[in-house]
Amino acid sequence: MFRQLVSTLVALAAILILGLAVSTSALSEPPHWGQSPPKPNMPPLLTRLTGADIEATSRFGSDSTDLMIPFNLPGGNVGFLGGDTFDTATPGVGNWRSPILLRSNQTPVPGKALHFDSAAGLDGYGLAPEIMYNGHKNNGEYTVIPTDGISFPETGNVIVSYMSLHSWWPTDDHAWANNYSGLAWSPDGNYFYRIGPTWPNNPDKNNSPYQVMSMQRDGDFVYIVSVRAGRQPSTDTPMMLQRVSWDNMLDKTAYQCWAGKNVFDNIWSSDYASCSPILQGSFGEPSLRKLSDGKTWAMSYLDTSSPESPSIVTRAAASPIGPWSVPKIQLTWDQNPFLYGGFIHPRSTPNNLLLMVSTWVPVDSGLAPRYDVSLLKSTV
Repeated sequence: MFRQLVSTLVALAAILILGLAVSTSALSEPPHWGQSPPKPNMPPLLTRLTGADIEATSRFGSDSTDLMIPFNLPGGNVGFLGGDTFDTATPGVGNWRSPILLRSNQTPVPGKALHFDSAAGLDGYGLAPEIMYNGHKNNGEYTVIPTDGISFPETGNVIVSYMSLHSWWPTDDHAWANNYSGLAWSPDGNYFYRIGPTWPNNPDKNNSPYQVMSMQRDGDFVYIVSVRAGRQPSTDTPMMLQRVSWDNMLDKTAYQCWAGKNVFDNIWSSDYASCSPILQGSFGEPSLRKLSDGKTWAMSYLDTSSPESPSIVTRAAASPIGPWSVPKIQLTWDQNPFLYGGFIHPRSTPNNLLLMVSTWVPVDSGLAPRYDVSLLKSTV
């Protein structure tokens, strides 16, 4: 995701390049829990999966890309959704596309390259095309960014959730603002049509909690967590939970929100005025998966409560409602400057958690520019 980071982050990078010691302030735990998450004991191993020097992605013209949101496709492959993508090593330069979709039948392994077999909408190798309409700075739409994908073996259909961005330009309380979020549908996972429901957002207020989504099917229902756009640093922003029957995802009237008062309330409502957040906190892009052990729900997101030192954290639960565990810090800004993402691979288990971590180092940061995705192996 090609983005303008706030000046405070760039200033921090300048301090790092000068070699000064930068301390990591303790992250403020959301009021829901009232305590700070534990920090990792040592820097984890990252394996870079994309880049101009990596043939697996450069042969699809994806030398600079981010996100690589992994989700199951019909037939056993895993799809990887990329955001703003370019075919040069310089972020922002060369054949701008978003979103793209690469496919792989491999499970990522630390220290090894991940082979991508194909790209949606493309025969053989070449420039991976955009998989849906993108306004590209026209008609009030700066770009379109994917937030998750889901597929249905019963029909072969695939749905991608996305954001229509109004602007990337950061303010004190957000890194970007949305026009709306929505769902795009494809009969076969190649080209996607923006015909699904949308959730509007006022870009000036940027306060709709249904803008950045992640989807997970469980039985007949698809569960969708969502937060506000822009990685807002406020510690009391809501994370919402919706559900819809898997075969009614294109019908917005079929959606229900969780409306309980505590995690033991299995209360759902079509009246969105009665919705309750499942969590309060400072959320970047969420990733929700029911792990392949068949019982553990896992969530990851960028904790932005400390804007100068955000961290990728994970939580676990037995239900998408919760109760969710105390956040576990998986990767910090000190360990990997300019990090974001942290999307959970669908083949993850509690003891083999596979996260896709993005890095975007701006050309004016004083550091070597980067715009790529790495694998982080950890545990829930």
